[in-house]
Amino acid sequence: MASLHRYRKGVRREHQARQLLRAAGYTVARTAQSRGPFDLVALNNQHVRLVAVKAGTARHTPQERAALAGIAAPPCVTKELWTFPDRVPFRR
Repeated sequence: MASLHRYRKGVRREHQARQLLRAAGYTVARTAQSRGPFDLVALNNQHVRLVAVKAGTARHTPQERAALAGIAAPPCVTKELWTFPDRVPFRR
């Protein structure tokens, strides 16, 4: 049951991140069930943002950070790690 709770919390935070990106003028796709390194892909006429979202007490490990940094991307693409801790305002 705890894993279902974590999954639902993660999905809520992904939806929250998607709303923030949409409010900033991006078109956003959620990469649910992709098993890839990013949860969201956000596009506008100048940029592409690849966003990995963590919720609650989950943290991006040094190995995850290194793996994301190693992914090749053109200059218009940013790779971002967003964290939504419990009961704390959003930070990235």
